[in-house]
Amino acid sequence: DERRFCDELAAQFAILLAQLDSLRQLEAMARTDEMTGLLNRRAFLAELADRTARAGDGGSDGALFYVDLDNFKAVNDVHGHQRGDDVLIALADLLVTQTRSGDLVARLGGDEFAMWLDRTDRKAAEKRVVGLIDASKGLRIYSGSPDKPLGISVGVAVFGGGAESVAELTARADAAMYEIKHGGKSGYVIAAQPEQPIEENPEPGRQVSA
Repeated sequence: DERRFCDELAAQFAILLAQLDSLRQLEAMARTDEMTGLLNRRAFLAELADRTARAGDGGSDGALFYVDLDNFKAVNDVHGHQRGDDVLIALADLLVTQTRSGDLVARLGGDEFAMWLDRTDRKAAEKRVVGLIDASKGLRIYSGSPDKPLGISVGVAVFGGGAESVAELTARADAAMYEIKHGGKSGYVIAAQPEQPIEENPEPGRQVSA
């Protein structure tokens, strides 16, 4: 009777463990981008809210990077969508190599990605984005044509605490990214702190102060 009871109990535990494993898999699927394995937009924004809340309570600064591929459409048009998928995966891998344990990397959708770097002030953010732009030159092998080289445009918003919301922070990073996107591509813009004009670098890799 005791052995039978233990067998039945073990069977119930096995079912419970299988259900827990399935639940974890479903939670992971709900938080990650299927193609790249990175966080999806919803999960990233939720994590970002937690990080900025901690920084606002006296934690260290952090920096938000918005990354967009340049001339990505040419890759799909010339080489097909499978090649385009290869580019997205290659960029995802590149972004992961440019972060540290504890940083966040996400695919927001399409060819737009985001990174949150903990403990990163303006000076450190500029150093990191310069390194990222340089590393992205390796993506050129996927280019659709020589006159449309593949690259990235990066908008950076440094969070220094205070009352800035996640929506305001992401809006600054997004605006900075589109500033370089429309100003020549394959470079970066570091957004000014709130209520200051955006500072941009007209030449990739060179920051110009206002």
